[in-house]
Amino acid sequence: MVNSFIIADLNSQVLYSSVFNFLDDASSREELLNYFVEKVKKEYDFNAAVSSNRGMDFSENAGVDSEFKGIFNAKVKGVQKPIVWHSYCGCLYILVCDTTENRILAASILFSIIRTLRDLLPKLTTSSFELVLKADVVSLIVNTLLPNGQLLFLNNQAMQLLIKDLQKSLR
Repeated sequence: MVNSFIIADLNSQVLYSSVFNFLDDASSREELLNYFVEKVKKEYDFNAAVSSNRGMDFSENAGVDSEFKGIFNAKVKGVQKPIVWHSYCGCLYILVCDTTENRILAASILFSIIRTLRDLLPKLTTSSFELVLKADVVSLIVNTLLPNGQLLFLNNQAMQLLIKDLQKSLR
């Protein structure tokens, strides 16, 4: 089960979040979401620093265009939570999972969400603010690919059918 899905910009500002489980009151919810974003931002910065030390060309915009991803554990209320993340076009996409969840499947679903967002929101590549303006579309995509926080094991044909259904519902 996925506990929450978060999209944040590289300034650690939460642009979108869906909480499926484990966060009871609103004040601790915002605090925990910011905690997860800060942890992922540190991982992102580390990956960017390592890549730049390998001799990659990092101009001012190269960091935004670079894609990094990873999986790590974060301790929340004494429990380890696997965090699956992926950066794309200046945003951090984050899944907070249960300890028993399949992390590879979570990474695959996260990539599918990003790819679907990219296809259905073409302005996303130029402005991360598009996520805020089209929160209803983001919510529809997330709730279709992560129904109630459940990871779906979908083959390519089933995924294409889901994407076609999403496109029909957005018309």
